[in-house]
Amino acid sequence: MKIKHFIKTQDFTKEEYLEICRRAEIFQKGIEEQGKSFTHLCPGKVIATMFFQESARTATGLQSAMIKLGGGYVGVSGTAGTYIASGEEDLDDFLTSFIPFCDLMAVRHKFLELDKIVDSWPVPLINAMCGGDEHSIAALGMVYSMYKRNPNFKDMKYGIYGMIK
Repeated sequence: MKIKHFIKTQDFTKEEYLEICRRAEIFQKGIEEQGKSFTHLCPGKVIATMFFQESARTATGLQSAMIKLGGGYVGVSGTAGTYIASGEEDLDDFLTSFIPFCDLMAVRHKFLELDKIVDSWPVPLINAMCGGDEHSIAALGMVYSMYKRNPNFKDMKYGIYGMIK
C-alpha cells in the first residue's frame, strides 16, 4: 500500500480501510495467540508526535505502536520550553524543524489545519486531532472495532455518538 497522508477519514478508500484492518488483525492475532514480535518491520524509523494539546491515549498509542514495530519516537507535549511559547517561532517553522528527525509525523493542535500544509509536506502526516474537525486516527480505531464484528461491513447499521461542541 502506498504511504500517504492521513488527514481526513476520506483519505482512504473502503478497500484501503479493509486492508489496514486485515493487517491489524494479523498483528493482533500474532501477538495474542502466538507471542510474535513485529519489531523487524520499522527498525530505525521514527515517528514525531507533535502534541500541542493534551493527549494521553493518542500520543501514547502512536509512540507505543512505533516501538512495537521496532522504531522510536521524538516529539513534544505542549509548548512549554519552546520558542513557540515565547513567540519567537511560528508553528509551521517549529514543525518543519522536526522533518529531518522523522519518517512520519502525527500532529495535534487546536487551530492548525493540516490540509493547508499537506501538499508541501515531505513526510507522511497523521491528523491526531487538528483544527477540531476530525480525529482521523481515533476514527481508524473505531473502524477496526467494527471490522472485528463484521469484516465485510455488510448488512449492518452503525450509530456514532460522542461529544459535540
